[in-house]
Amino acid sequence: MHSAFQVWRYNYYPRFASSQDLDVTVFHGPGVSGTKLVSAPDKGGVRRVELLQWSLVTSLTGRPAPLILFRGLLGKLSEFDPDVLLVEGGSNLLNSLMVVAWAKIRRKPVVWWTLGELPGRRYTAVGRLMRKLIGIVERSCAALLLYSTQGLDYAVRIGVDRSRCFVAVNVIDTLAAERSAAEAVRRKSEVGPKFDACGHPTIVFVGALVPQKSLELLPSILSALRQKGNSSRLLIIGDGPLAALLEMQFASLGLSDSVIFAGEQRKDLSDWLVCADVGLLPGLGGLAISELMAHGLPVICNGGDGTDVDLIQNGKTGYNVRGAANPVQEMASYLHLLTSDLKCAQAMGVAARELVTREMSGEAMVQVMCDAVRYAARQGK
Repeated sequence: MHSAFQVWRYNYYPRFASSQDLDVTVFHGPGVSGTKLVSAPDKGGVRRVELLQWSLVTSLTGRPAPLILFRGLLGKLSEFDPDVLLVEGGSNLLNSLMVVAWAKIRRKPVVWWTLGELPGRRYTAVGRLMRKLIGIVERSCAALLLYSTQGLDYAVRIGVDRSRCFVAVNVIDTLAAERSAAEAVRRKSEVGPKFDACGHPTIVFVGALVPQKSLELLPSILSALRQKGNSSRLLIIGDGPLAALLEMQFASLGLSDSVIFAGEQRKDLSDWLVCADVGLLPGLGGLAISELMAHGLPVICNGGDGTDVDLIQNGKTGYNVRGAANPVQEMASYLHLLTSDLKCAQAMGVAARELVTREMSGEAMVQVMCDAVRYAARQGK
């Protein structure tokens, strides 16, 4: 069950549903206007049930987040009468709590899918109370499906038995992204680069231009690079409420000529990414890490949703400066290192692509999802 059937859900649900011993139905909402929670059109491959909902955006827990309540959810659950329930966890909290309560009454096992708790995140009093409630619920579920080994550490810390924990590193369909990148490289040789970086190395950020991404660090990072004599260009792919402010900040530092704002690019994303040399994520990042790596880019990041711990292997697939005393200077130093030695950047990009398409791929993620559901089903017998 999801708050919205977002486009990247199609990366793995048809495969999940194709397992011979699983009959999968996805309950979801239509999404929330003005947020990234937008349901994609039905492309087939998995049975979907879209529910009506009430929603609002609130900051009660310390950061803006949608609060969603599905209409008729309990009736639909009773109609379908599933054997196992896989719920989105804290990011769809009201509905997840309703599902858990229904499941307890019906003696149905629940798999709680979560990133756990991000280190250093600050919560309001309400947020801390909700975290305690979520911990109680998590300990009561048949299994936890976790975004990362960081999430696993959280689960064990709050008292969940290790045998009930399944780590499915949260990634995009990395094999599809790898194929898209290869096709974009061929197009690039035919029609030229998507943009003109004037022969300079290119650093790329991809994601929503929103406060939690720590985008205010980007102008300072590029300024620090200039102080090192580095002439790299910064490509920003994405849109959001901070776009205009960012443009003003770059202009105030005299860096406008070094930045390319490409806007949101869904259809042609690969055409842009194959023109870059290094990926940069200065704040909260998750799926963007695997997207960049699948396109053969080393990634420099400043923490993330936990997947950064598994995907960013320092000196091999990129650099993670999470917890650094001066993240701007740390990121600038690593960017300077890689953009000054593009052969090194390319070698790390190859290692990054290999990691997310062979070891921690979308296929591997789906397999662990299946394992968690099968485990929960056995507990329910």
